[in-house]
Amino acid sequence: MALTYSKRPGTSGIRGQLYKTKLISLINFRLKHNDNIEEFALATNMDNIGVFDDICLRFKVKNLDKPLAIFIQAKHRENDKLLKNYWATYFDSYMKIKQAFKPTNTDLMFKGQYDEIECFFVIYTTARGDNNYETFESPYVNSLNDVIGTAEGGQQTTLEPKDYLYKIIIKEQISQLAKAIAKLFFDDITDYQMFMNNEHVLNYHVILAQSFCKVSDIQIGSYRLAQVRPEFFDTDDENLMTFRSLLYSELIEKRRVGDSEFKTLIALFFNNPIDVTILSKVIGCVLTNKNGKLEFVDNKIINDDLKCQLRKLHVSDVILDNAVEIAGREILTLNQNFKVPAAFGNKDLNVSKDELTYLASKIFFLISKSDYNHVITIDESVDKQFLTFNEGIASAVGNLLVLDDNSKMLKFNENIQELGDVAKRLLTILKQNETVNLNKYRIDVKIKLFPKLTFDCDAHDKNGVQDFFNRLLFYTNQADENDTGKILEQQIKEYQFNLLSEECFLSHMIFLKYHDDIQNWWISPNKAVYLTEKSDIYNNAMKIVLSDSPMTAMNKMYEVKTEEANVTFKRNVMDSLKLNDDAGNIVITDNVLLTLFKVKQYVQCRDHVVLDLKYSLELPENDFETLLTELETINENKIIILFFNDSKFYCFNKELEIFLKKLKNKLKIIITEDKRISTMIKTLFSEAFNIVNDENTNLTDLTEDTQHSILQKKIRFQGQEVKLKSIVDEVSKSFIKGEVLNKIIQNETILLGKAIDMFNYDTVNKMYIGRRVCRNKKRDLPVMRIHTEDDTLIRLKHLQYTTCTSQIKEKNTELPMSKPDEQQQERLHIDTLHDIDDDVVVLTTKPGIGKSTLFTHLFLQTKKVDQTMWIVRINFIEHFEQFGGWKIWKIVIDISECIQFICKAILTHLGPHPFGIQELNNELIIKYCNGGELMIFELRMFLHYYNRKKVIFLFDGLDEVWPRYAAEVFGLVKILKTYPTYIKHKIWITSRPYANINAILEKEFDVLYDLENYSWIEQNMYLYMFWIKNEILLNNNETQLENIYDFINFMSQSPDINLFLQNNNPSELNEKPHLSVYINFICYLQVELRSAPPRIMTALSVLYDKCLAYITFINDFMKTPLNLYLIANYFFNEIKGTRKRSKDWQYEINAFTFYVDFLNNKLKSLTLKYSVSDYKELPSPMAPRLPVPTEYDKLKSIRLRCMESDGVNIHIPRHVLIRKDSFYTSQQNYEIHKKLAAYTMYNESLFTTSDLKQIKEFIRLLGCGNPKTGILRNVGNDFPIFIHDTIAEYLAAEFVYDKVKKYNLNPEFILKALAERPSLKKMFEEHLKVNKELKAERNEKEVDVSEHSGKGMKLN
Repeated sequence: MALTYSKRPGTSGIRGQLYKTKLISLINFRLKHNDNIEEFALATNMDNIGVFDDICLRFKVKNLDKPLAIFIQAKHRENDKLLKNYWATYFDSYMKIKQAFKPTNTDLMFKGQYDEIECFFVIYTTARGDNNYETFESPYVNSLNDVIGTAEGGQQTTLEPKDYLYKIIIKEQISQLAKAIAKLFFDDITDYQMFMNNEHVLNYHVILAQSFCKVSDIQIGSYRLAQVRPEFFDTDDENLMTFRSLLYSELIEKRRVGDSEFKTLIALFFNNPIDVTILSKVIGCVLTNKNGKLEFVDNKIINDDLKCQLRKLHVSDVILDNAVEIAGREILTLNQNFKVPAAFGNKDLNVSKDELTYLASKIFFLISKSDYNHVITIDESVDKQFLTFNEGIASAVGNLLVLDDNSKMLKFNENIQELGDVAKRLLTILKQNETVNLNKYRIDVKIKLFPKLTFDCDAHDKNGVQDFFNRLLFYTNQADENDTGKILEQQIKEYQFNLLSEECFLSHMIFLKYHDDIQNWWISPNKAVYLTEKSDIYNNAMKIVLSDSPMTAMNKMYEVKTEEANVTFKRNVMDSLKLNDDAGNIVITDNVLLTLFKVKQYVQCRDHVVLDLKYSLELPENDFETLLTELETINENKIIILFFNDSKFYCFNKELEIFLKKLKNKLKIIITEDKRISTMIKTLFSEAFNIVNDENTNLTDLTEDTQHSILQKKIRFQGQEVKLKSIVDEVSKSFIKGEVLNKIIQNETILLGKAIDMFNYDTVNKMYIGRRVCRNKKRDLPVMRIHTEDDTLIRLKHLQYTTCTSQIKEKNTELPMSKPDEQQQERLHIDTLHDIDDDVVVLTTKPGIGKSTLFTHLFLQTKKVDQTMWIVRINFIEHFEQFGGWKIWKIVIDISECIQFICKAILTHLGPHPFGIQELNNELIIKYCNGGELMIFELRMFLHYYNRKKVIFLFDGLDEVWPRYAAEVFGLVKILKTYPTYIKHKIWITSRPYANINAILEKEFDVLYDLENYSWIEQNMYLYMFWIKNEILLNNNETQLENIYDFINFMSQSPDINLFLQNNNPSELNEKPHLSVYINFICYLQVELRSAPPRIMTALSVLYDKCLAYITFINDFMKTPLNLYLIANYFFNEIKGTRKRSKDWQYEINAFTFYVDFLNNKLKSLTLKYSVSDYKELPSPMAPRLPVPTEYDKLKSIRLRCMESDGVNIHIPRHVLIRKDSFYTSQQNYEIHKKLAAYTMYNESLFTTSDLKQIKEFIRLLGCGNPKTGILRNVGNDFPIFIHDTIAEYLAAEFVYDKVKKYNLNPEFILKALAERPSLKKMFEEHLKVNKELKAERNEKEVDVSEHSGKGMKLN
């Protein structure tokens, strides 16, 4: 039996490595000491099994029939991140592992049939899961949790996107098929038998002969000639399009050019990088597309200048796809006669005359075994010879056996004209048996290797997908790296309790030694030995530790820590330590551990021992006495290094006094961070001590090799892991010292700068569509090419709107990306913050258009280009308090004041500690700082960035502080724009274009940019991705399918819809924007709906032809991403509702319907998502409340924070963490949210005393983290922060409308009062339009609303 296995090298960062090695240590310990486990094998980083390779274990439990095999992907995630799933990657790993199990395999992990082992595939992570899980139930669950669990037990997903995986399977099979077929064009195939034995060629060669190429008769040499069918280039079949695209990619990658042509092509490309024709010549042979980035095929022969030029280029996916298509098509066109095996395509039966009788007899035998439905089953029990493509029935597929469209099974083809000579003979033999009616029989193929006539997944593939989901487990919210170590150490204590009394100290020593040995095993290269029940890795560590005396054990512990730190100081630093070699020394330092490493280096050639005072005094009484005896008898030349690292031991106690007296007249070096220790020592010892202050503990004090090693470690810079060397230069190296350096050495996480607020961007990113801006003033700058008609068509193909595309091409329809620009504004595609050259970029956007999502996207894309860039993002609305202070106290806004404000907003470690910044020699430095070393490090790093490097400032929401704090904000921007004079920091500013703000901005900054709305194609792209991302067609039950059918019937039969379609008046879509979503969904269904009752498919096909013409219309309302999301969300809820829809589909729907639907669904979650496990006690009524606002506090924000989104970044809470008796009904939730929205607009002026009490209590609960909804995010400046300004304005307008109606006020007067709030006024006007009853009952008398202030109706 093989006791070793092949492994890949560990690739985790140090934090991930420690997480895995500690988890392995824990699992091995549990396996070793669980009496119910009979045998086990444990491995890590196993080679060639995919992502489930981090920890692999197999074990047999008593009283369970099958052994268990567990394959784990361990993910250590910081900051309680939500787990993301990669279904295709997981499934690929599952397939590799499944195929590794064989009865003949001697490997400990994979011996035996897969079906004989109970396998599970585990995503094991510290990240939190979402709502889409249910508890895993199995006879094996307790055994699993006992071995691997550190927190919650295993769960299984409720999503099961099977259709998605079916597509993945088919795409992978098509990909492998494309690889094989590409060889026919560039490789000289001589062994046709081997080529046909390729499982993908064998499965699909008949389909290819029918749709890809025409096949000739057999040529001399036993091959056929094939020609690509002209219709293949224009097919709209989804699978054939995939095959064509993948084949093009494979073909161009096989092209090669000579050196001379290589240089010529490079020159042509860089002269015009977006010329599709030129790009088609270089793609594959000169350049290759890797993960969306162009790279040279052979980097070794390319100079650095060209590589740098290529990195700066941005070529759109559309252009790349177009170039690949041109190149691939050219290769296929030039190779019109290529050779294929004689059996390719099954033009006729590949059977000799002598074998026909045998074949016929086998067919009759199978017919006799058919079921009562006349279905013949071909499975693994059938004779293998009968199934081959040589002399077997497999060669009949496509001629004698054809596809039955209804059953999707094979049937006999009795049309004699369509058959080859051999097939005709076999059919004649079969028909001689008059008792058999061949037309009745269908053949169900249940074997893997057999020709197919469709690209659909077969039963074998579908069973595999179901088995995958049955065995996929999620262990979320598990203990992190530190807590896993603590759990293991605690279990070592409990296990060893009856064996030794040194529970605390020696169990820690055992843990350190044991984990160190596991780490050495983890890093073993290439081949590694399985850990089994016979392995002694733990027992050996325990024996070594227990065999040592307390002093020896403690010394070894710090030998291990010193070795792990791997720190060496420079010679001159060691010389400056100035220790007295012949007397006692007291070293006072700001970092005990680093100084310990330095002292150990100083005495490394002399006999010494390290003692930790904390551990020494915590020893049990017997061991403490043993340690004192050791100190008494210690060799007089042995140096005792004693360090104090815990302030509670600085005061006298009996044990401390006894312990220190044992050091009298010994050579000792005492290390402490408290100067008081020298006074303590003088009271105990009469001898003189050498007092040393160790101040050299920064990175530059270490040797070059040590510095290099430390600079490879990672820190979290603005929320992203980066290597320290990428953000530190020669100047800033000296900033890394003391506590900061110590944490880095010990692989603890260092945070530098706050992480950007991603606000569910991971979800947005799946649906993100590249954005363009318009420059409002001409400048002599290059303009990115706008997509042409051809580009648009390719993007449509990419979206799989295949039928739509072909029809548009036939009509030669013009497809503009957006409406023509009357002012001929310049358009720029922006993907990073560097894409506009202006020093100050002012971006004006309408509400809901997605500026904050754009900022997040630009931030991340810029970080990909240069991860060292410090990008400062400030939302003006969050800093009313600061701007108000500047204004009321008439603060001079100089550079020091500006940067101090910036630092408070963006740095992590500031807290309440005061600090100051001053200017010196045209640079900013720290004037004073009362914080710790982490705070000082972060401050110094940012100031260094500002002084010496590039910083990009993103200021969001200028209109939010306009005009009240316009002077303060402009002062801030002007200072940052002009200082320092020798370097320009790029500044981006966003604002809504209200009132006269644009004119002032244009006067101040010269050029403004508008963020463009979505074009029609982008609207449709967005919706298409929305349907996919939300899995609108996955796992639908009967009710949901019925909802789809009702919708299709409505679209087909509604008189209003029919009139609308017949009138051919697309402008009506502007008044009814939901119709655009309806039409888009019809087109999506036509392409994506694969399995539905025939009545649905038939009705859909007819309706699709009517709707197609409207897919290209630009809808003004839906140009805005938020509106587009709200309508799509409304429609999704209507389709995916678990109950049958109680109302008919509506033709007339006001836009408010979408707001109401969205809000109701979010607020409803407060009552629907409660579970006992999520119970959390709210703060007691006696708990401290928020302080009563002072006059200065009233300067804080009286409006909401505008949390812009592209629509989809709507946070759906996992659970509601409030007491059950604190619940509101859905209607109460709605009402309180209306009040909260109005409160953010008008503060206390609109409300009664009871209203204000309720509002402030709710805000208090929000401030404590409860309750959580999908409408409110949190509290800022004592005001609720809504997810989006538009949502808040809608709710506030509804609140005002309710008041107007209740007190019969004149709405025209209210509109005047709202004049300074254009968007809120517009919302209120929409309410008036919708609610006709108010118009009829309107009191024409202008009522002074101040009369009603006592009733809660006073507008200021």
